[in-house]
Amino acid sequence: NGLIGDSREIADWYKKTYQKKNDCLFFPIITNDDIFRKDLTLALPQSHNFIRQYKLEGKKCILFVGRLVKIKGLDRLLVAFANAVKAEPETKLIIVGEGDQLPLLTAMARELDIEDQVLFTGRFEGIELLAWYNIGQLFVLPSHSEAFGAVVKEALLGGQRVLCSSYAGASEKVEPLKNGGIFNP
Repeated sequence: NGLIGDSREIADWYKKTYQKKNDCLFFPIITNDDIFRKDLTLALPQSHNFIRQYKLEGKKCILFVGRLVKIKGLDRLLVAFANAVKAEPETKLIIVGEGDQLPLLTAMARELDIEDQVLFTGRFEGIELLAWYNIGQLFVLPSHSEAFGAVVKEALLGGQRVLCSSYAGASEKVEPLKNGGIFNP
């Protein structure tokens, strides 16, 4: 009835070669870890460009990657960050993604007086997306519900510690006190 591949290229090849009636799906969670790490290395020049472009030298960078939608819990992340940044003023919250909550979240950052410490980058793919995984030191996934959350695996492969919602299937990848922590959002 269909085919699931671990890369867009493979899914496209099968669809074209065998003229599949049903879509071939791309499922990045099953991506080879070694290939992903190699791609992170290839993204290092872009990481350096972003660090210069967004003035992130010497900053502690907290990263979120995903859709900017209500279920992701970004409103609570902003409130928590507003409290934490008081003790660590050289910290930046980098939010990579797009979605219908962007206007609300940017207004919230302004109201919480943290708009200079929060960077809304927009959506990225490919090497540019991987570059952000090289920059973040701590990844946060505050979702109220998340079937898996491939971003957790990607952040861990990028060497980040991860704070993960207990409602995300990917919380199984987080080992508290070893590579991050699990919390109830």
